[in-house]
Parts: sequence; C-alpha cells; structure tokens
Amino acid sequence: MDVNECCHVLDSNPGVKMHWMLPDKAFVPAHYHITEVGKLETTKLAAIMRMARPLLESDELPVEIEYEEGMISQHPLGGMEVTPTGLLFYLGTKHTACLAPEKCQVGDTGCF
Repeated sequence: MDVNECCHVLDSNPGVKMHWMLPDKAFVPAHYHITEVGKLETTKLAAIMRMARPLLESDELPVEIEYEEGMISQHPLGGMEVTPTGLLFYLGTKHTACLAPEKCQVGDTGCF
C-alpha cells in the first residue's frame, strides 16, 4: 500500500479505531504508540500523513510500519479491510537481497 492509498483509506474512515496484524497473524498490542499511546485513530494518523506529504518524494512510496517487540522489525503495509471493530491493517514481510550472489554462491535462496 502506498502513501496515496493509505491516506485515501484513512480519510474515508474518519474517527475509526485501527488494528495491526503481523505476518504471523498475531496482533500488535492495543497500546501501540504512534503519537499517543492507545488513543490514535484514523483521523490523527491521516493528519500526520498529510503533514509529511510535502517532505516525501512521491505519494507512490510504499508505507512501512516499524514495530519493536524484543527487536525492531519493519513491515510493508500489505493491505487493509474494514471490520466491525475498525480498520484492520495487514503487515507484510521484508527480505534482504544478497548484494554479491556470485561470491556467496547461494543461488535464488538469498543470504543468511
């Protein structure tokens, strides 16, 4: 999901609570922090994204969510759906590309 799509979803669902599902189907705890612990809803996130837009190169940049539980991980925003309890955002996974596959001789499986 890119910045433009995310802003459209947020603006189309004002005042709605947000939920975040990790790739393993676990949920980010309800006390997550973006600007205010447990009090952030779509209207506030939409305002934050609108303020950031002039600083971005393009509205077509992918949205990534950073989450820390034991270690920091970054997740691309994979999609969302409207549920009876709010907006459910699906967080995807990222993979690191090998920068020297000919030296590692790992083929298509990637470096570890």
